[in-house]
Amino acid sequence: MKSLILRIWYSITTRLVVLFLLIGGCGFILFLTMFRVYVNTSAPDKLLPQPFLTYLSQTFDNIASWSQIESEMDKTVYALKIEQDGQTWQTDESIPSFKQLILVQMKNDHTGLYRSGSNIRYLVIKTATRRYIFGHRFGDSDDGGYRLVVLMIPLLAMLLLMLGYFIAGRFFIPISWIRKGAMRIGEGDLSYRIPYRRKDELGQLVDIVNQMAEDLERIFDSKRQLLLAISHELRSPLTRMKLNVALLDESKVSLRLTDDIDDMRDIVEGLLDSERLQGQHKALDKVEVQPGELITEVAVEFPADAKLTLKPLPRLEPMYLDVHKVKFLLRNILNNAIKYTDNTTRQIQLQAWVDAEQLFISISDNGCGIATEHQDHIFSPFYRADKSRGRQTGGVGLGLYLCLLIAKAHSGDIQVQSELGKGSQFMITLPLIAPIYED
Repeated sequence: MKSLILRIWYSITTRLVVLFLLIGGCGFILFLTMFRVYVNTSAPDKLLPQPFLTYLSQTFDNIASWSQIESEMDKTVYALKIEQDGQTWQTDESIPSFKQLILVQMKNDHTGLYRSGSNIRYLVIKTATRRYIFGHRFGDSDDGGYRLVVLMIPLLAMLLLMLGYFIAGRFFIPISWIRKGAMRIGEGDLSYRIPYRRKDELGQLVDIVNQMAEDLERIFDSKRQLLLAISHELRSPLTRMKLNVALLDESKVSLRLTDDIDDMRDIVEGLLDSERLQGQHKALDKVEVQPGELITEVAVEFPADAKLTLKPLPRLEPMYLDVHKVKFLLRNILNNAIKYTDNTTRQIQLQAWVDAEQLFISISDNGCGIATEHQDHIFSPFYRADKSRGRQTGGVGLGLYLCLLIAKAHSGDIQVQSELGKGSQFMITLPLIAPIYED
């Protein structure tokens, strides 16, 4: 029973029902106020029924006692002022004098409809001895107060709607948090948790999404640990296999075995590096280095037939980088540019520049290019744009994946622009100021 009560209490549905009731109640009050103004100004014949008030005036003509008249008026919803021989008597002070009224319409020789300066209507009945001025009890002769009420009604209605919109919006703010959290989790940030701790339906949804992210993180961590363990275990037998093959007589078979073992070793090393770079503590050995010198060192490693052009580099301030991994990144992209470009027409350009916050390194070629449908996937592990390529032409698909991980480990990124038959451009961005150590 207690849990049911708490569930109803924390329910968004309950809050919305309460909100609607409050808005409905306030709206009903505004409606009554508007009706009050309406009948006071726009429906005087219904508000002040002439036959009934004429009957009252004729009855009061035969009554001399003011207290008796007041007693009779208390039974109605009308206020009354009586003017007789220069004297006045009234049930309340809201009724103006006859001199303050403006004629609207004469009903007959003795009865007329009048209004005050604030447009409130009054029925005036003249008998042989008295003048009766009838008005409604909620009539108000204060022009300023009446106009204020008229102006306040739409303002209050607008404020009521705005308040309802604001409160309803507050109820559903967590939806934007859930959307943001789902996007971050979908992008691979499994450590992100949506910061919402209420006990309503959206809070329950947040708990489910956070639990899903936690389960996925645990599953991927287990997968990563398994992959690391298998890769570590494979290194030793691969090393022994290579030593044993080296003891064999040199032949085509032994050479193929050596190449296959080297390929397996590269895959294992690539897997180990990728898992290290994806971990919470990134395997970086950062040192202070002049990036222009690092880029030049990589460029001069390539022979003349690579047709690599290094454009003049601007003066670059020292940065903290993992020299070995950044060199691997540059070499890998340059080797791909050479591999997929015809050596007779090859043109490869390497250049770098900086802005206020980032170092940009551009590697462009005039090779075969990459189809649009493959450009979003070339940085995925083991992905090949051409499934028919073997190790001699396409590798196993870990190179660009490692390049992206290296750039992101340095808080940078890699983007590609390519067109089939015209070539590709890889843009590497690295922040000029980045922490020496990554958590």
